[in-house]
Amino acid sequence: MAGLGISQRHYSQGSNRQDFWLFRPKCDISYALTEHVQLRYAFEQSQHVSRMALVSDVSIKQR
Repeated sequence: MAGLGISQRHYSQGSNRQDFWLFRPKCDISYALTEHVQLRYAFEQSQHVSRMALVSDVSIKQR
């Protein structure tokens, strides 16, 4: 199974407003070795927004 999740984070402080879209890919693979034994691999990645950038006038450099 594979999937892709999306989260939106909105922050505002005074007149400054910021919107962030964060992607969360996920993959889950399983294989039954016997009737009662299963091999499973799960991968999930998540992103976060720097809290320091949200509470100060520091901007995040975009590449």
